[in-house]
Amino acid sequence: MRIGARRRRAVLGAATVEDLDSMLEFEPAIAKAPYEWLEERATSHSPAQINSAVEKLDYLKWLGADQWDLGWMGPNRLRRLAARAHQAGREGLARMPARRRQRHLVAFCADALVTLTDEVVDLFDRAIHAAEGRAEVRLDDARRHTVESASHKVELFSVMAQVLLDPSVADERVRSAIFARVPRSRLAAAETEADEVVRPLDDNHIELLAQGYAHLRSFVPGVLATLDLRSGEDGAELLEAVALLRRLDAGGSYRERALPPRTPVTFVPRAWRPHVIDELGRLSRRHWELCLLSQLSTALSSGQVWVAGSRRFADPMTSRGRGRAGST
Repeated sequence: MRIGARRRRAVLGAATVEDLDSMLEFEPAIAKAPYEWLEERATSHSPAQINSAVEKLDYLKWLGADQWDLGWMGPNRLRRLAARAHQAGREGLARMPARRRQRHLVAFCADALVTLTDEVVDLFDRAIHAAEGRAEVRLDDARRHTVESASHKVELFSVMAQVLLDPSVADERVRSAIFARVPRSRLAAAETEADEVVRPLDDNHIELLAQGYAHLRSFVPGVLATLDLRSGEDGAELLEAVALLRRLDAGGSYRERALPPRTPVTFVPRAWRPHVIDELGRLSRRHWELCLLSQLSTALSSGQVWVAGSRRFADPMTSRGRGRAGST
């Protein structure tokens, strides 16, 4: 079945027919043709790579690809046309007759929309896990430092105790005798570090994860704004929290975007609660958001939350989504 001019304009809209052809033209802003840009896959989960994938997805949505009704073409035909569009390359597509070229570009965009949706979710998931992994490593380093520091403090205590308990050292000579064996500067440094030993870090990585908050903020708003997240009843409040975060990000400056009184918190697990909610019941925006991102990553992997238009992260109750939990 062919996409005739009338059918093509009905499906795409009059403006988009011209927009499709412009995908093969050099675009100075990206230093290449949009077709070539959309062909590129992310090579890491850095903020720059994630934001680039989000920008590509937003470009396809600007074309209207997420609104096209192409079901009448059939999935097999769409896949074949998309594969041929990839194989032909920009120059090969440019040489095709207009009608054939536009059929292939439609299929290419439809395929790219799904591929990039999956890529954005995957990059988000990898970035969240990497941030948590870095926090775990820093926690392990901090624990080792605390143990080593405690060992050094015990050595100092032993030296000082020996002097204090030595009956041959007169009371008026105790300070000078201690400083003779332990330099004043070393003792002063030990006193400064002692608080870390007396009050060690909590036995989790949450506070250290919070130190990387700015890194996550550099890509999270774009990811949440572009993904169409869905869930059943078990994920409803989690998505309510995501909707709130989107509204906050769309507001004014960060300092003006405080959490409202009825902020969803039932998704917050026990380990996070002392960090998210203080003794007076006040919420920490930073910790609430970090907890939300961690829980959202888990929910996407398990299928509790899915993404409309995704292949790998589809509704687990559909044929596309069955069996995907744990595959990421």
